[in-house]
Amino acid sequence: FKETLGKDSAFGFRYIFRVLKIAGIYALIRTWLESGTSKYVGDGTVGITMDDIQYALDLEPNLWYSHTKVYQLVSSKQVNPYAKVIGAMKSTFTRQEFITEYGLQNGGVIPSDRNATRVLTQLQKEGVIERVKNGVFKKL
Repeated sequence: FKETLGKDSAFGFRYIFRVLKIAGIYALIRTWLESGTSKYVGDGTVGITMDDIQYALDLEPNLWYSHTKVYQLVSSKQVNPYAKVIGAMKSTFTRQEFITEYGLQNGGVIPSDRNATRVLTQLQKEGVIERVKNGVFKKL
């Protein structure tokens, strides 16, 4: 792999492990289906055949393509780190209730007044909450 792939020789090993995992799954399914029972209780030995490896080689590019597409979608999505805290709040809440809920969800770590103000201001700018009056907010 080092000669063929240069710097990323680990890619070759990752590819082989992906193919072997897929072939192993094929072998497990084949062994279970050949057993003819709804619950396989064989001897625990499953042999990977050349057919299993060929199926895995055929399937691996499609699985890898799907994996990379899903990873791109998930990694590109920006998640508000305070969404869970806001989700747990009532439709209207006070600044102190936000601080208390944040502390509950983060193992008792309570943000300083300055940080709480900064976070609430940022959530207002992002359109997650709106200020009803001084110290009272409403979820949007």
